[in-house]
Amino acid sequence: MRITSICFTSILFAAFACFGSVDTYAVSSRQLHSAVDSLSNDTLKKDSIPLSLPKTETVREVEPKKKLTQKEIDRQEKRRLKRLEEMTFSQRIRAYKGMQVSFDIVGPANYYYGYSWLRTEAQLKVNLNNQFFPVVALGYAKCDDTTDDIQYKTAAPYMRIGMDYNIRWKNQNDNHLFLGFRYGFSAFEYDVSAPDIEDGIWGGTNRVNYQNESSSAHWLEALIGIQTKLWGPILVGWDFRYLVSIGIKENDHTKPYYIPGYGENDGPSFMFTYRLIYKLPL
Repeated sequence: MRITSICFTSILFAAFACFGSVDTYAVSSRQLHSAVDSLSNDTLKKDSIPLSLPKTETVREVEPKKKLTQKEIDRQEKRRLKRLEEMTFSQRIRAYKGMQVSFDIVGPANYYYGYSWLRTEAQLKVNLNNQFFPVVALGYAKCDDTTDDIQYKTAAPYMRIGMDYNIRWKNQNDNHLFLGFRYGFSAFEYDVSAPDIEDGIWGGTNRVNYQNESSSAHWLEALIGIQTKLWGPILVGWDFRYLVSIGIKENDHTKPYYIPGYGENDGPSFMFTYRLIYKLPL
């Protein structure tokens, strides 16, 4: 009986040990597979190509700009003009808008068609807010004319400085209607020769031949002009000028007949210029 009990107890203990090992092995196996799966998932997430492609963003169609009504356009224009009018004078002077260089073609054209004088001139304008235009011009003029048997020759440079004011500055474009003034100056020499003059009192003749007579002249100009865009940076412009001399140096026996930059020395005069203009990319 005791032996039977001991055997039965041994069988139960062995069965328990066996089944306990199986369960323990199953649990350990499940943990190992779980660890491997987790490691594989982490590896796929970090190093491998994703299984699903990223979502593509949908392209939004560009809506056409809403067309402004005339009332809205007028409202925007009023706001723009108000901003311009509220600018102080110093702000307008500092509002640099570029420079223009121009060349007068009237002088060379007149000389080509037979005039006895030639005038060539280059002008530089600075654009301040499309309203004020400080101007400096440098030129060269010569004259070789014979009138009433008196021959007169001169050739010299001259200069003008001044300012233009664009009446249509609020439009802020290249089409200008402007008023302006200039101060002009030239220092030059001239030659005068004529037939000998008989002396009715003392007899004999007096020779008229004066060479390298030194002179200078100052004058003022008032002008009105137009400028318009031709193509790209190319513009054209023309102006009418009224010139008044304010000082001319004369010599003991002669006075200058033609003043470079001013014209004939015969009181106030008028001048017409036609310019080709180039807007500098500055």
